Amino acid sequence: MFTKLKSRTTFKRLFTFFTAMSLLTVSLLSWGGTLTDAKLAGLIGEGTDGYIGIIQTKVAQDIKNAVTKANKTRKEKYNVAAQKGNTSLDKVEVIGGQRWIKKTAVGNYIQNAAGDWIKKK
Repeated sequence: MFTKLKSRTTFKRLFTFFTAMSLLTVSLLSWGGTLTDAKLAGLIGEGTDGYIGIIQTKVAQDIKNAVTKANKTRKEKYNVAAQKGNTSLDKVEVIGGQRWIKKTAVGNYIQNAAGDWIKKK
């Protein structure tokens, strides 16, 4: 009797958890939250090219706009660094990508050398 009750309770908790997670994912897909929220939801990630990449196909326009703005800011900073360092923009972008990937929290998405998006471990 106790085993059945425990199993039923566990099932209800799991069902509630997965339902809540599904609703959260759907709401984040339609809501333009911050870049941090979008990273946590697995919608965007850090690319090897030094820029934020959009991973999912259905992402709110607000998030797309925030990514575009952040990438524009990064490119401006990379250009300044390239000029100051008397080096190419490409080299600065790669170094920037390495730094952003290193700073990315475990569990967020990063791009590997093959161009695939993977969760950082």
